Amino acid sequence: MKILLYEEVSSGHHGVVLNYVQTILNRNDIAFVTVSKTLKGSPDGEYAALQHTARLHQADLIHVLSIDGSIRNWLWCKPYHRQDQIPVVANYYRYDNLHRPLRRWAWWWMVQRGLVATLLISDDYWRERRYPARVRACLRFVPDPWWEREFPRWTLAAARERLKLSQSRRVLLLFGEIAWRKGADVLLRAFLETADPATDLLLLAGRINGDLDQTDFNALLQLGLKAGSVRLDDGFVPEAEVSVYFHACDAVACAYPAWNQVSSGTFTRACAAGRPVLASDAGVTGRTVRENDLGFLYPADDFLALKRALRAALAEAADRRAEGTFVRAAGAIAKARNLETYETALLAAYAELIPKQTSAGRMTAVNPQTVSRSRHD
Repeated sequence: MKILLYEEVSSGHHGVVLNYVQTILNRNDIAFVTVSKTLKGSPDGEYAALQHTARLHQADLIHVLSIDGSIRNWLWCKPYHRQDQIPVVANYYRYDNLHRPLRRWAWWWMVQRGLVATLLISDDYWRERRYPARVRACLRFVPDPWWEREFPRWTLAAARERLKLSQSRRVLLLFGEIAWRKGADVLLRAFLETADPATDLLLLAGRINGDLDQTDFNALLQLGLKAGSVRLDDGFVPEAEVSVYFHACDAVACAYPAWNQVSSGTFTRACAAGRPVLASDAGVTGRTVRENDLGFLYPADDFLALKRALRAALAEAADRRAEGTFVRAAGAIAKARNLETYETALLAAYAELIPKQTSAGRMTAVNPQTVSRSRHD
């Protein structure tokens, strides 16, 4: 078996997941080739070009790792009719949009046309939603993964020393892309109105998204930086440093607005580090926090409730981390979303689309020398 991996973006979260998939394929001796950012301008459309590229590489399967960015190109592509079409597996990161009217129709159209054979989603509550039968039939759950090897344990003191943070302050972490869609502007305002600058710190670790330019975020940020209650570590955090940030904080913020009901890699890593989460009650993250008592919830888009939950998170996070029930619940969630679980689900999805090719029933790998091992090929 040989797989063509197609990734539009090779940085941030996309690059991390690409690395995870390549690692899984390498350790299972499955050949692959990675194609990145090269097919959008194709005259016959991105999808037809992708099929043609896969045929040139003699691939048996196409795995598109960030289809959400390509959906417009795929939706309006020229019809592609071939009886020997190579099956496509697609990751879908904006899981909440599967039940939004326009996106739901778009996915239904792509599945009906046979453009996508399998959708990999991390929203494990999808079974409760009323998708069209054919869409439901192609959905497969895979967790939003983390990898123990890239997430070593740190003591609170050692992590704070590494980041040059005060040992005595109460630290709330907002990690990853600092964006309007993650409620960064509302969280920052609530923090500045609630926290004590002498004892509390909001640690922003990640790249600031331009969507915040239309809000008062930048003005609030300058106030927080000047008061010493906010620290900004701007830019992409290298994977080797991610674990340090999660172990250096007291609690992690997933304060998403009501419409943004996504699964969260930040939440997964908070559980892996044993840190409680400040979260709105909307979507997958809010539901998981509520059902497992993993943090501090507030009604989505309720600013006063956010301030109360934030105050509780800062005051009680240290005690919550020490509770045995919390430690066990967070550990169980982390284990259910680790790379080994992701690997099992991913290989099962592949196997459904490619017949087993050996008498022993295992998938046959192409010569390992043909395997691309770079995470940014």
